[in-house]
Order: sequence, then C-alpha cells, then structure tokens
Amino acid sequence: MTDATNQHHTINAAEFGVRDLAATRAFFEQVFELEFTAYGGGAYLDTVCGGVTLGLYELTSHASEDDQGTAQGLGLLPVLLIFYSQGLKQSQAQTLSAGGQIVKDAFAFPGGRRFHLCEPSGHEFAVWSDR
Repeated sequence: MTDATNQHHTINAAEFGVRDLAATRAFFEQVFELEFTAYGGGAYLDTVCGGVTLGLYELTSHASEDDQGTAQGLGLLPVLLIFYSQGLKQSQAQTLSAGGQIVKDAFAFPGGRRFHLCEPSGHEFAVWSDR
C-alpha cells in the first residue's frame, strides 16, 4: 500500500472492486486529480487521498466468486475498509476474543501482510501491517 500515516488500529485504507479499472482510474484522475501507483502488472492501483489509501482492483482480476458483488441480487460492488496494526498477531487475538471471526488467514502482499475478519453483525474488514 502507498505510504500513508500508519496509526495502530485506525482505518487507513479502503479497497473498491470495480468493473472497469481503466475507466475508474481515468475518472478519479480527471475529477479528483489523483495519481495512482500500479501493482501486479497494473491489476491493482492505489493512491493516498486525505491520508487514506484508496485501492482499486478489477473484479475479474483480484476477487473470488464470493466477492463479485451479488449481495441480495442487487449487483452491489464490494468495499473493504482496512485497519492498520502495529502487531498483526495481537489484532487477530483481539478479534477472536471480542467475538469476531477470521475469514481470511494472514497473507503477504506487496507492502506487508493482512488478514480479513468478520465482526459479529457480519461486516468484513481487513487488518494489515508492514511489520
């Protein structure tokens, strides 16, 4: 993830699945004058906007069948809010002790490691660390 201010257990990133990555990139560049960094051969883009990393990925290149935005048949697209952690293992333990579930085990990506969790009401979030 692009360098942003990383404060323990604060939201510092949001990822959006998009149907047309090139068109969405052009939109944000033209309207908000954002500059993106490409990763994975251009399959993933990110930028910092207001201190929060904005990540974009094309649904067909990054998401699984479960992430295709079919919530209740409405064709909704996924949004993932991401917390930063200074200690990923501690955040995993706190997730479990507070009644949350780990829905995607910790995995590496360019810039660090992260895991996905589900809070008791069923919303998915991610937690990442560069440590």
